[in-house]
Amino acid sequence: MPNPSGHLWLMRSALREAERALERGDYPVGAALVCNGRVVAHCGHCAATRADATRHAVLEVLREAAPVLVRHRGSCDLYTTLEPCMMCVAAAAFAGVRRVVFGASDPARGASDSLRHNDFYRSLGVEFLVGTLAAESQSLLDRYQAHPRPLPAAARRPAVVPR
Repeated sequence: MPNPSGHLWLMRSALREAERALERGDYPVGAALVCNGRVVAHCGHCAATRADATRHAVLEVLREAAPVLVRHRGSCDLYTTLEPCMMCVAAAAFAGVRRVVFGASDPARGASDSLRHNDFYRSLGVEFLVGTLAAESQSLLDRYQAHPRPLPAAARRPAVVPR
């Protein structure tokens, strides 16, 4: 396990991605994947700007690092600025991530508590470290909530009308 200052350095990589997401008008969440002490992928949330609800930062980083995850299953750690939702934590667990380190808690949508108490997910052995750079992570979320930005025109999709 990286030492505490290593966790800070690695979480700062995720924070930079969250700042980039905020700059482009998206929800400010960032993620970084670390395998054997090396950052192999880092991405920001882009669900709004790409008009795709599955483009969470965690899923983006798992997609980008998929070839590495296959070779290093069980030796990769995920750093994210916000407690992952159920979809993201499940994807990380199935991808073989051994540890999820997150900053700000998300009592409404975060899934780490649910999964820590679920026998199946516990059997996958994912460890959770809570609160690394939580204040910095929460500050970005607060900035977004105080001044939400409209979606860029390219990200707006017309409503789909069922036939």
